[in-house]
Amino acid sequence: MAKAAKRETRRQVRLERRAQEEAIRRRSRQMRLAWIAGGAILLAGLVAFILLRPGLSPSASTPPAAQPAGPQAQSGTAATPAARKPQIVSVRDQGRDHVAPGQAHPAYNSNPPSSGWHYAGTAPWGFHNGELPDELLIHNLEHGGIWITYKDDQEAPVVDPLVALAREFPRKLVITHRPKNDTPIAVVAWGRVMKLDRYDREAIVDFYNRFKNKGPEFVPD
Repeated sequence: MAKAAKRETRRQVRLERRAQEEAIRRRSRQMRLAWIAGGAILLAGLVAFILLRPGLSPSASTPPAAQPAGPQAQSGTAATPAARKPQIVSVRDQGRDHVAPGQAHPAYNSNPPSSGWHYAGTAPWGFHNGELPDELLIHNLEHGGIWITYKDDQEAPVVDPLVALAREFPRKLVITHRPKNDTPIAVVAWGRVMKLDRYDREAIVDFYNRFKNKGPEFVPD
């Protein structure tokens, strides 16, 4: 009886050990399945996040179709708008009558004036810090001179290059401050006015060369 009892005890121990081992294997399988399922869910969520995120959708990431190249694109140069040349306005001649300083006369037909009533004297050529009477400068125009006016005497990007320009062209060029301007710079010859929003050396020198000594009264340089 004692031997039978021992055998039964050992059998029960073996059964319990198998049961425990089976339980361990079952839990291990369940954990692996749980990890696999969790990984699949995480991967699916990551894919959905990438696809639905603004700017990362397939349509947004697809490069646009190539556009036909225009003539400038085909030549490899970027399209740039052509620089607009300042306009030179022809102004009706208002005559050459002399007036005395302070004497009243009809209004001029341009700003600055380019012809009309003027004093008997002329202004010295060159750069002037101050304002001079229009009537004085018109006589310079009559002699074939070019008159440049600047509106703001504190605007260095305008004034400084005009000072240098007066040194470069010492004859038949007079430059004065003129607050009555309606643009930062105006360039005047007899019967011609060119207005500028900024200093433009190329336009000013071209005007000077074209209209110097073209006044109604020729006076040698």
